[in-house]
Amino acid sequence: MRNEQHEALLFALNKHRGFAMISGYNNDMYNDFLRGWTRISKIATTEAAKEKCESLWLNPQIIERGYIQQSLFEMV
Repeated sequence: MRNEQHEALLFALNKHRGFAMISGYNNDMYNDFLRGWTRISKIATTEAAKEKCESLWLNPQIIERGYIQQSLFEMV
């Protein structure tokens, strides 16, 4: 995706009032757009044998309802 497409997706997710979760690699664009969301991260090894920080961003509606599991990454 191009940066403009990421921005459009993140803008739409911020307007969404239901539950939303998005996964990806930790990066400034997502952290800036999803300010106020909860980010859960884990260091993972990529197919190229490099370590990267994988993240799940959960919107406030999920947290407010208490649907978060601290062991979310362990379930995968």
